[in-house]
Amino acid sequence: MKKILVVAILLFSGSFMMAQKCGFKYGSNEADSIKCLEEISSFRVFYEQKNYHDALTPWKYIIDNCPCSWNGVFSYAQTMFDQLIKKEKDSVKREEYIDLLLRSYEVRHLYHPDKYTEGNGLGFKAFNIMRYRNKEYEQAYNWFVQSVELEKENTQPSIWDIYFKTAELMVKIKQDTTIIIEAYERATDYIDLAIIEAYKNYEQQLPNFENLNEAYEAQQINKIEYDKRLKSLSADTTRQMKLIENYKKTLSNIEGTFSPYAPCNVLEAVYSKKLENNRENIPVLKKMVLTLSKGNCITTPVFKEALDIVHKAEPGAQSAFLMGNLSLRNGETDKAIEYFNQAIKLFETNEQKADAYYMLGLANQLKQNYSEA
Repeated sequence: MKKILVVAILLFSGSFMMAQKCGFKYGSNEADSIKCLEEISSFRVFYEQKNYHDALTPWKYIIDNCPCSWNGVFSYAQTMFDQLIKKEKDSVKREEYIDLLLRSYEVRHLYHPDKYTEGNGLGFKAFNIMRYRNKEYEQAYNWFVQSVELEKENTQPSIWDIYFKTAELMVKIKQDTTIIIEAYERATDYIDLAIIEAYKNYEQQLPNFENLNEAYEAQQINKIEYDKRLKSLSADTTRQMKLIENYKKTLSNIEGTFSPYAPCNVLEAVYSKKLENNRENIPVLKKMVLTLSKGNCITTPVFKEALDIVHKAEPGAQSAFLMGNLSLRNGETDKAIEYFNQAIKLFETNEQKADAYYMLGLANQLKQNYSEA
């Protein structure tokens, strides 16, 4: 029985790969196209009825014969297989369902590259490994790393959450704190970028509200068109703010998990060695600076040295802001004011500029420049 099942899975996997390059959308001829459309219709009916067992047959047909016909065949796979796996009593059959689910994430970007990415698929493969085969945590972790490095700031919050939990599990098993430090570096770096990008998208939409109101008041558009555009703009800005909220919540959870593993003395010990071998590796130094600053370890010698190297090599908004904080802490108020002004010019969003303006005001207050403050 097991041998037959393995052969069936291999044959099905082979059909996945054979259809990588679709020379057709529904079928190579009229009959095949009609059959494909019929199977899509059958799948939809069974799926909407939550009859996932019967939905699986047309799902397999679509994947085998016309995977480019409809991206929903992959979108709905997670829910369908979750239910099939949950209800299946036969352990062998259950494993087959898990294999098919994982395989769908592995290949979907080949058929629908405009909808899915390889990195996202790897992330959800790892996500499902941790749900259904968590003894394979090391494989899952490696897939998470590949996924994050491919997706970067486009990595979804749900992937960040389980990725970091997997990193924590790896640390407990292997007793290697550097694993969670590296995971934290990736998370803070890319999630910060995701939040910045979401704020930029949000702020870019704000003038459109004013333009829309002006167009309506000038009677350039009627009330129906006004309401339609307003609804669309409101949906876009609400979506961006929701995304920001989700990323911030995810980052807060990660920071809470990370904190016990990496107090300043641990980070200093790890990064002191790392600094010696990476004095000219600015991307590595940037991650060190970001991690140390988020851990409030800015008085450590390794932080000061790494920040100084980074800001001299590639002066940026964040490094200028941190240089200003250090200068203010050292009583060098004039330098602090200079750095904060530099940061304000370089930051891209109002959300980022707000902190720099606040610190600039504080620095001027300490100099008793009250009108400037």
